[in-house]
Amino acid sequence: MRDMKPAKSRRAKENVRVRPAREWKKLFTRLLHGVLILCCTVLIVSGATLLMNLVSNSDHFRVETIEVVGNHKLTDQEVIDLSDIRQGVRTFDLDLEIIGQKLAENDWIRDAVVERKLPRGIVIRLSEREAVFIINLDYLFYVDHSGEIFKVLRAGDPLNYPLVSGLDRQQLLDSPDTCREQLQQVAALIEQLEQREVFSLQAVSQIRID
Repeated sequence: MRDMKPAKSRRAKENVRVRPAREWKKLFTRLLHGVLILCCTVLIVSGATLLMNLVSNSDHFRVETIEVVGNHKLTDQEVIDLSDIRQGVRTFDLDLEIIGQKLAENDWIRDAVVERKLPRGIVIRLSEREAVFIINLDYLFYVDHSGEIFKVLRAGDPLNYPLVSGLDRQQLLDSPDTCREQLQQVAALIEQLEQREVFSLQAVSQIRID
């Protein structure tokens, strides 16, 4: 009779799967790499945050100069006063977008962009409105090249512009697009007259819209 026990033992050993040591080494290496990447990321983020805090709170970044660009109607000091930016304030404490919006509330300013000029400067870039004529709507208003009524005249405002009449407030409320188009046409006409030598703008003091 054959002894079958040794054969069973060999087959049992063959059915047992043992994970090679090489696979464990690869798994450990991947895990180690993941931990290192995570640690490096945390260090970089923490370092960047600390650096930003140091920079933003540093006395080195305080406003010393305020440059105004694009202004013709308003003086530099008038623009600076409107911005409410003061020398000595930390430049990173300024909300530049809000300052630009505040400047644009002025009648003569179409839009304003405020920029940092590190380490100690601020630049204010303006796009101003230019009055082309005056329109009589019970009160006198300035109108620009785009036909936009943008400012009521006050004491001391210059009056040396053509005076336009023929529209009233109710027309502007009822048909704003049509009135805007008419005002644009008047602005274009005035620009053409400004370029003429014969029958120029100097010969026209009043224009009526029919």
